[in-house]
Amino acid sequence: MTMALFTRDLRVHDNPVLTAAHRGGDAVVPVFVLDEAILSSDYVTPNKAAFLVDALTDLDDELRRRGGRLIVRRGQFVDEVLRVVDELSITDVHIAADVSAYSQRRERRLRRALAGHGCDLHVHAGSITVAEPGSIVPSGGDHFTVFTPYYRRWLATRGRKPLRAPTTLTVPHSRGEPIPAPASCAQGRLAAAGHGWESTGRRLLSRWLYTGVDRYDSRHDDLAADATSRLSPYLHFGCLSPPKSRTGQRSPARDVNPLSASWPGVTSIIKSSPRGRRRPAPTTEPTTTAGTTMRAGWTPGAMDAPAIPSSTPGCGSWLPKAGCTTALV
Repeated sequence: MTMALFTRDLRVHDNPVLTAAHRGGDAVVPVFVLDEAILSSDYVTPNKAAFLVDALTDLDDELRRRGGRLIVRRGQFVDEVLRVVDELSITDVHIAADVSAYSQRRERRLRRALAGHGCDLHVHAGSITVAEPGSIVPSGGDHFTVFTPYYRRWLATRGRKPLRAPTTLTVPHSRGEPIPAPASCAQGRLAAAGHGWESTGRRLLSRWLYTGVDRYDSRHDDLAADATSRLSPYLHFGCLSPPKSRTGQRSPARDVNPLSASWPGVTSIIKSSPRGRRRPAPTTEPTTTAGTTMRAGWTPGAMDAPAIPSSTPGCGSWLPKAGCTTALV
């Protein structure tokens, strides 16, 4: 029996963890642990908690359509996984590779703990990133220090083939907690942060590719315009597959052209302004420096990437390349 241990890959389509667990045993145990170490930190805001609850509810619905269900536990991550392993005599646990320091420490602790219970841990790359972390490096070093060469190498990287979602699942009975209300995960003011559903993310992606991405170059620095894809939370929580979401190639010429190529019309704006002063952004909402909350961000629960000129010519227009918003606030 195998376990599909969901973390930041809350979807059934193109999910290496779920696919490998499904193929590896007669029965699969889909598990998500509400990690108290994360819930008790300042990282979890009401908007993030609400989005997570939506994503878990949608994932459970998708699993039930295939004859399964999501088993939710709450507590210390490693302890809760071990309890399910012992209860169901699981021999293999599958989890997505992650890059944060905490997730890597958690993975090492889990591997050691599972080894003591006769259970193997399988870590799958390509679940939350397009390319495996650390795989895109310059020929003479272990990492890039300039974005443009990295971006060119990234464009030339071939991703894996998308995986189909399992059509049927066999999930044994196991105790699980109900998916919690957002208020039990984070306290505070909640904005309308959108639905954390896989289907919603896929619909937003399709709409962006057909109606938004072609206009992004001319609108990405307009703080008043709703000109971004709104896909960031769906990618962050894994409601969308990054490899499957990658489409086409953007011309690298804009990354090496001078400032006027990154901001069309900027020269005429500077010349027409008295003494070359910077004109205010075309928005009625007060804006602040990067890293602080924009008042406009409270209603949707997310904030567009601000327009911050870079010290490197031609790179300041990248915030971000894909037109995604920043994380939920």
